[in-house]
Amino acid sequence: MKNSIAVVITACVMVACAHSGVEDNARQFAGNVVVESGRHKELCFESNQGDKVIYRFEANSPLKFNLHYHQDEEVFFPVPEHATAAEKGQYIVVADDTYCLMWTNSHDTVVDLSVHVEGTANASWY
Repeated sequence: MKNSIAVVITACVMVACAHSGVEDNARQFAGNVVVESGRHKELCFESNQGDKVIYRFEANSPLKFNLHYHQDEEVFFPVPEHATAAEKGQYIVVADDTYCLMWTNSHDTVVDLSVHVEGTANASWY
């Protein structure tokens, strides 16, 4: 009986992780998401000054991508928007803040996106 419960719990965790993403205690996030046609997805997270954020992603079609954060009414783009289907990069955080990786789909079809980020806390999809 205990083995059956463990299998069910493991399966539920795996399904939840595959859909939304997983953040572990090492300040890492990995997840998959679908970017609908004409829409965008943001993965936002907290980082502190001096943190090194390492990101990588792959999509089955190019998306417009950027890394940004807000201070008051101003938006800063450490990684300016550009089109790409895959990328690896890193950013040294300049201020304690919430940062967002953003992908925009300008295609007529959905795009599958797989993301891995290190150096983050409290990562969430928007």
